[in-house]
Amino acid sequence: MDTMPIGIDGYLDTEPVPGPRDTARFRLISSPTEDVSEESVLACVTGDPRIVHLVLTELRPGDYLHVAGFLTLPDHSNGAVQLQVEALEVLQEVPLALAATAGEDEAADELTFDRYGAYVAISSSATPAVQLWTEAGTWIGIVTDPASIQALITAFEKATRKP
Repeated sequence: MDTMPIGIDGYLDTEPVPGPRDTARFRLISSPTEDVSEESVLACVTGDPRIVHLVLTELRPGDYLHVAGFLTLPDHSNGAVQLQVEALEVLQEVPLALAATAGEDEAADELTFDRYGAYVAISSSATPAVQLWTEAGTWIGIVTDPASIQALITAFEKATRKP
């Protein structure tokens, strides 16, 4: 297997999970442009105790991170590409307003966060409504049909576009 040093920015995709032998595993979504077709999901693992603790206790899906480490390239076509994280910096936490969108009786882990470039869509198993926010925490609106998210983004961009 080949390895190469790499540093990459991306969003924490799902809740991190403990791995074998005091490690933590998580997925990072890297989106170099706002084009969804250019997004990539990268499997990450770390054994650094400080990073393991941070990842498992403080990070939430949607947090914007910079990770650096060594990318492992497989010897064969069906092997997994994985980033061995040696350094992690939280560039931007998911805004607390996003976490506060859950109702009093709704646990935060029942929320689903989806990225649309610079936007975050939050849905809940308790309701068909999907809330849309900017990554900076500005509320854009609510749609009841997930297929309407792109139309809401387009309307927001037209309304906030500077001449």
